[in-house]
Amino acid sequence: MKKTTKAVLAAGAGLALLIGTGGTLALWNSSSELAGGTITAGTLQLAASGTPTWQIQRAGATTPEAVTDLAALRIVPGDKLIYTGNFTIAAEGRNLSFRANIAPGAITPARAGNAADTRLAQQLDLTAAYTINGVAGQTATITQTNDAASSYPARIVVTLDWPFDDPAGSSAAQDNVAKQGQVSLANFSLTATQVQRSAT
Repeated sequence: MKKTTKAVLAAGAGLALLIGTGGTLALWNSSSELAGGTITAGTLQLAASGTPTWQIQRAGATTPEAVTDLAALRIVPGDKLIYTGNFTIAAEGRNLSFRANIAPGAITPARAGNAADTRLAQQLDLTAAYTINGVAGQTATITQTNDAASSYPARIVVTLDWPFDDPAGSSAAQDNVAKQGQVSLANFSLTATQVQRSAT
């Protein structure tokens, strides 16, 4: 092989080596800035609006009565307690979907291990019924569809029924256990939790 050919081949091999190993060979290039800006995360906040109220409805009565002092109230089988609270849910986020829910543990024995407290709490928890904005159930899903700050009202009504004729089939003897029982309602609260928005 001629010396000239050998020299060309050697130069070509060196060029390929430089390209393959990210050498200093300069190639034409250009760049352009993309249009951008600042993005901001949305929010989800919950706040009570006004003072919640309690009412009691006696067996056979059609209209509940206001309860002004819950601690002084003494309930009996046949009574129905009605809690009403108003809340405001503040939301920002185009694809935000969230659920308003009654927090668990709303009805608990006031004194741990006390048989009367435990029985009364079981009875009221068993028959508790919930509505959010007039819709039955413990949850209500609201979907935010734009970036603007929005507020959603949530009116919560919880009914605690101690039926005179217990539909759960408990005997009078079991209801007797609840005499002088105390139940804590201090944990009545509402939560707002983000859920994954459906594709539809």
